Amino acid sequence: ITLTAQNNIFDLLGSVSSAVSTNDQTGATLNVTNNKFMNQVYSGSKPLLRTIYTKNTLSTITGNDFTNNGHNIYIVGTGANSSVVSGNRFTTAGIAVLTGAISGVTVTNNDFVSGGGIYADVTSNLTVTNNSFASGVTFAAWFTSSIGAGNVVTNNSLLSQYTFGGPAYEGITLFNFSGSQTVGATCNWYGSANAAAVAAKISGSFTSTPWLVNAGT
Repeated sequence: ITLTAQNNIFDLLGSVSSAVSTNDQTGATLNVTNNKFMNQVYSGSKPLLRTIYTKNTLSTITGNDFTNNGHNIYIVGTGANSSVVSGNRFTTAGIAVLTGAISGVTVTNNDFVSGGGIYADVTSNLTVTNNSFASGVTFAAWFTSSIGAGNVVTNNSLLSQYTFGGPAYEGITLFNFSGSQTVGATCNWYGSANAAAVAAKISGSFTSTPWLVNAGT
């Protein structure tokens, strides 16, 4: 089965839990291209809102605009999943992309303007590359204590900085709460070539050397 959502405007007004959803559709394919998703905000009477929710589905989510939503893209399930999130723009309040219990997702060439970045839980072999995280983004990537091996964050512009949680977290853009897994994070631009400034943007176990000395090189 193949589901395609293309060239639509979804003005959600906080009224539905998901605009596009494939719940546990093993073997299915989802293509979401050139849509605008907006105004799916939190409400006290609503459950967790996820603009796009896919479970055990091979998904290509590209060229979309996400504006003023709660959480935007959930890609979850079990086992290998080579889904791709690319060329999207996130101007939002909640998490842009969440991955859970899967291996092999790629997040590339996206523009993160505001809100949260990528939240990886029980995730392995996640590749985050060639994205731009603006200073209005609260974090670029957040890896939980239960991640697997092979996660990589490379060749991104990481100007985002955490502004919640007190002084211990302020200014950080990459978080890794795993005590056993190191995340590859080479060749990123942190807004500075200074080693101390780069170190201050990272919390947890990352391989951050080498980093970029200016934007793009």
